[in-house]
Amino acid sequence: MRQSGQLSLPAAGLLASVGVILTYAEMPLPFMPPFMKIDLSDVPAVIGLFSMGLPAAAFITAVKDILHLFVSESLGIGEICNFLVSLTYLTAYRFSAGPSRALGCAAAILAMTAAAAFLNAAVLLPLYFAAFHIDEAQLLAITRAAGSPALTMTDYLLMVVVPFNLIKGAAIAAASALLWKKIAPYFEKEH
Repeated sequence: MRQSGQLSLPAAGLLASVGVILTYAEMPLPFMPPFMKIDLSDVPAVIGLFSMGLPAAAFITAVKDILHLFVSESLGIGEICNFLVSLTYLTAYRFSAGPSRALGCAAAILAMTAAAAFLNAAVLLPLYFAAFHIDEAQLLAITRAAGSPALTMTDYLLMVVVPFNLIKGAAIAAASALLWKKIAPYFEKEH
């Protein structure tokens, strides 16, 4: 993974802006509750990771999530968890890649999925239940209405949260790799 290690504010700002725009291009997945949609808004942060390093990627993610607060319906809960899960993905990618981008990609996807499962169980779901006055039974009913057989919160984590994040992580990795092949020469000219 080539990194200059220098944060370029114009490039980071542009990538953060693209990330914000990509938050609006959401795709629902079959058998997932309607509020769980995949977006590729972390792809610009991965590009920032490849081109400028982990601090720049974290900056891009933070700016994207802060700007998304203005249109969010999650009271900031989703943005905080998204930032933490994205940062886990980026950090795992950075420190696991070594000479193999495929190894970094696999580590990032697994770390992201584990972080999402933990954060959902320990932080996100309890906060959502309190903030939106819903309970486990209501969440599971919404999930079953979407076609998932989840009957318990453990089922929800294993049948919804884990597959969702595996799919999202793989989509981010694939899109980032394809895009990086096209734009890497531009970044190499800049440094």
